[in-house]
Formats: sequence, C-alpha cells, structure tokens
Amino acid sequence: MYLKSNSAKNNLFTTFLFTIIISIFWVDCSNTSPSGNSSTDAEIVELKKYETIVSYKEHKLSNPQIIRINNNNSHLFIYDAAELTVFEFNNKGDIINEYGKQGRGPGEFLNVNNIFLTNDYLYVIDPLQFRITRFKIGGNLVGTMNYGRENRQSLPPPAPLPLEPRAKNINNQPAITENDHVLLSNIYPGDSFDMLYSLVDWGGDRLGKIGDIPKDSDFSLDYDAYSTSIEQREIPNYYRPHAFPISNQGKGNEIYIVYSAFPKIAKYEMSGKKIWETNTPESPELDSLTTNFFEKSENILEKGRGRVALNKYVSGISGPDGHLYLGIGKNYFAQPLNRLWIHEFDSKGDLVRRYKLESKNINLSSIFDINFSERRIFAVTEKAEIRAYPF
Repeated sequence: MYLKSNSAKNNLFTTFLFTIIISIFWVDCSNTSPSGNSSTDAEIVELKKYETIVSYKEHKLSNPQIIRINNNNSHLFIYDAAELTVFEFNNKGDIINEYGKQGRGPGEFLNVNNIFLTNDYLYVIDPLQFRITRFKIGGNLVGTMNYGRENRQSLPPPAPLPLEPRAKNINNQPAITENDHVLLSNIYPGDSFDMLYSLVDWGGDRLGKIGDIPKDSDFSLDYDAYSTSIEQREIPNYYRPHAFPISNQGKGNEIYIVYSAFPKIAKYEMSGKKIWETNTPESPELDSLTTNFFEKSENILEKGRGRVALNKYVSGISGPDGHLYLGIGKNYFAQPLNRLWIHEFDSKGDLVRRYKLESKNINLSSIFDINFSERRIFAVTEKAEIRAYPF
C-alpha cells in the first residue's frame, strides 16, 4: 500500500514537472520576435502584372532616381539624375512641367538627394549646396532655404553617379513634413547633440527635436572597431544612428523614424514625444542582405581598408490609414535583381504584408511610390522605365 501510494506521488510530480517545462518552452518561443510579429505571420503578396507608364523606348527619362505621386491629381514627379531636373508627368504619361536644372543659381541643383510633395509645393534637397529649393506645384520657384548655415553640416563628396537607376541614400538627410516644416539632421562633426533631427519652420525657427539616438552609436568611422565587428559578425556601431523620417499621412502631426541598418521603427508626435518603438521582425529578404553585407565586408577588409553600406530599408511612404510601406535595399553583387520587396506595417508597427514585385526581363530598382486611391505601386526599372503594379 505504501509503495503504490509513493508511485502515484512520483507520477503526479513527473506530470507537474513536464507541464512546467512545456510552459516555459512555449513562453520562450512566443517571445522570439522583438516586435511581437514574425515574418512568417505576414502575408506574401506576389505582384507580377503591371502597366508600363513611361517606356524606356520613348527616351523621356535617362536615369530616374526619385519618384513621387501628387495625391491631388495622381501626377508623377520624377527626378532624372542625368538631367538634374524634376519632370512632372500627367495621367497620360506626358511631361507637362519641368522644375530646375543643373547649376548654382536660384532653382538650380548640383546634386539631388530627395524630393517631397505637399499640397502646394515641390521641395528639392540639394546636399552638395546644403540647399532646399521650394517650387509652387505647376508654377515657379518660390524660395530657398540654406540649411548649411543653420546646421553647419560637413558631408563627404557625393558618390559617383550610377549609370542605372539606384535608390538614393536618404539616411540623416533633410526631410519635409506634411505641413511644410523641415526636419534637419543634428548629426555633424564637432558638436554635441541628443536627438537625430531638429524640426524647424521654413524661416529656420526651431520647433522641436525628434528621434532618439541609439545606445552605443558611433558618429565617426573607426576602422579598428569596424573590422572587429565584422570579424565577430556584428553590425558595426557606426550604422546605429543611420535613419530617415517619413511623415504619417494619416495624422499630419506624427512622424515615423526608420532606422535602416538595425531595423527599427519609432513613431513620434511633432512635439518630440515618442508614441511607440518596435524592432522589425526577421525575414529571408532582410537576412540575405545581412549575410551578403558580412561576406562583402570580409572580402574588402582582407585587401585593406574600406566599408560596405548597409541599408536594409532604403525608402518608404505612409498611407492615409497610417500604414507604413518600406522598400528593402539590394545587394547588387549577389541578390536577384528582378524583384522588389516592400514591407507593409500597420499603425502599431506590426508587419502585416510583404509585397514582392516581379519582373521577367528587366531588373527593378528599389525606387517606388504608391497611389493609394488607385491601389497602384509605381516602380522604376533599371532601363529607366516606370511601371504601375496594381495591388
């Protein structure tokens, strides 16, 4: 009787212990994704059908590197790096306006990093002249902001112009908000700073600061520390503060900050108050960028000094519902180039869809914009062609 009772107790204890182990294992597995959502939960939407809006056979564009859609009339604004001009296309694919040209005078550019559209204005960012030029949409030059005097930034010379369309590096560069305010990067040598961006009005008056600087960020390139990180297969701290802002179309008083190398998204009020912050989940398309980054970096460091850029997210836009659409960068040495990945995040930062745009004969660049009223994604091919993918 005693032995039988003891055996029952042992069985009960074993069952209890097994239940605890299973519970711990389940809790551990359920928290593997920092954002609370793994990439396998996000639907993959394959887009293969498209309409050619501007054909490369028409020779209207030579090297389109930035594309923006005017939400008021669905016109396309495309910056052509070969012409140093922004072209406005109507719905028939005809050029109806041209903005700017090469030069140092008013309304002229030496290098264009980004363009922005608001209800009334087109803004063109020229980082080589530290200048933001504002045009009336459909009209003439309105004014210029010299942010070099304001921020005293020191930038390296621009990279050589690629012969084919490539997404611009927009990390830590000026940006324009939905209400025509300007975000200027605070990161420049010689001064102290506590936030990534300063918010100013067109007159240059400061309105606030936005964007936390990640812990352990490096702002100058230390090759010894960089090499050590590569050897240990860790992303160098030099890339931690690399980020770009995106205005929330759903709420004009909010801004997203996208950290491009350590994929993370934060939402802020224009006052500088952080609403939330989340790490983006892993996905095969992001993992392949990281793997290729380390492989290419190791090859370069074996031959001497040098570095490889790491931009997992290179561009983005928000929708009227506050959803965020981020274009994934490309490794032009190893990855398939005939597709473009775009990640859609909801207003809480959860990855909800992964769009894969396909192209059979012509490679796609990472340049895109979205017409939400017509449900079309506009993409740029490496043959200077503009396509519209319905979704």
